[in-house]
Amino acid sequence: VEERALLLSAAHLKSAYACLWCDDPVKALASAEKLLARDCTAPPHFKFAAAMYAAEALSLLQRPDQAVRILEPLALDPPSIEHDFDLQAPVGARRPCTSSVNAIQEERATAAAAARSMLLVNLAAVHVTRGALPEARVACDAALAAAPRSAAALLMKVYLEMR
Repeated sequence: VEERALLLSAAHLKSAYACLWCDDPVKALASAEKLLARDCTAPPHFKFAAAMYAAEALSLLQRPDQAVRILEPLALDPPSIEHDFDLQAPVGARRPCTSSVNAIQEERATAAAAARSMLLVNLAAVHVTRGALPEARVACDAALAAAPRSAAALLMKVYLEMR
């Protein structure tokens, strides 16, 4: 049952992505909402991506207020979106060296910071669409705090400074 639920969640996520890519925000939103409606059967990183896709679809549908309602809770209380890598070697196999384990943990932290930064940049963009520039600035500053070298966050900061 667990494998079936995971496959169904993956199908909804891939469908939302494909529909966005094909410029069909209505179907993308429907797929993302199906995944988000699943209780706790979907992994946190699936739900994070589905929320991002749903917000993108809502923005394309000129519904930024609804996009904010999806993104703000994630910005305030982000889920743990790092993949759970099994760092334990199978019985009889060599254990990974400490430097490899540290590199994997550092890569996970960097990926999580980049994802959080992108979420906050998207939230800033939705706030700009709504004309809420002070809120956009707060989200942008938080994005830069999460990932100081994020090109998207830096571009948003420049845009906001020019306004």
